[in-house]
Amino acid sequence: MQGNWRDLLAFNKRERNGIFVLTTLIVLVLLVQFSLPYFIHPKTDFEEPNLEAYLIQLKKDSAEWVAQNRKKYTKSKTNYASVPKSSKRTKKIKFNPHEFEPNHATTSDWESVGLSKKQAQSIQRYVDKGGKFKVKADVAKMYVITEQKFDEMKPYLLLPDSVVKPKPEPKKAKTVFVSKPYTYDTIIVELNTADTTELKKLRGIGSYYARKIVYYREKLGGFHSVEQLYEIERMREETVQSIAPFLTVDTTLIRKLHINKDDAPVLVKHPYITWNMAKRIQDYRDFSHRFKSPTDLIKKGLLTEELYSKLVPYIEL
Repeated sequence: MQGNWRDLLAFNKRERNGIFVLTTLIVLVLLVQFSLPYFIHPKTDFEEPNLEAYLIQLKKDSAEWVAQNRKKYTKSKTNYASVPKSSKRTKKIKFNPHEFEPNHATTSDWESVGLSKKQAQSIQRYVDKGGKFKVKADVAKMYVITEQKFDEMKPYLLLPDSVVKPKPEPKKAKTVFVSKPYTYDTIIVELNTADTTELKKLRGIGSYYARKIVYYREKLGGFHSVEQLYEIERMREETVQSIAPFLTVDTTLIRKLHINKDDAPVLVKHPYITWNMAKRIQDYRDFSHRFKSPTDLIKKGLLTEELYSKLVPYIEL
């Protein structure tokens, strides 16, 4: 047991050195803590009566100093006022105007009417780059010239107040050449066979309308009436009326729809038939029986009478 206690209290050389350093640091910290008050002067505590007396004396000393240095201060202020202003400060611009023509004026001309040198140079650069003043109001458009400044210089500008328009010369009588009236007596176009070249022979039909007519004819399967041209997108009414006398329609060339054979995807390609109409026609035919007559489309409620009248030329059993 005693041997064990000895082992606990025994230290090797490294441990003893560490204990020595630690003890030294603790002693130094204690010494600094106790000696610090001797090196720091305590704050002076001013009592309220002493502070008031100090402030009163400070005001008296300030008043005496101002009285003694007033003459010196006034003299220095006077000298400061007499010193000429530096070039950086705004200089008073002289106004010594004379009449001049702005398009040929020099910087000195602009300075004579109260502009600064920089303002005059800015206007001069505008003129050098091709700018021109036609009337006095054009000068006011310069951003360096204020409205008040323009009113001052306006009497000295050798420019008109407004542009005088020259009187129009009397118009000379033009020789009018009357062309012979254009006739369509020899032009007859068949709508269901004509290509774009033939259609463009009609007055008022260019490439755009010719392509539109051919495209719509292919969708319909052929025209059965000239009035169907009104259904073409952007086709003008007056254009149709002007070409109608020179058109013929061969209804035997119309491509028919077979309501007992054609399915909905084929029927819906016609511009008069919607997908719902085409699907109802197919469903009725598939689940009931075949159509005996085109009028069955009205009797069974599949088409309205108005739509049926438009489709009659294009349907067959």
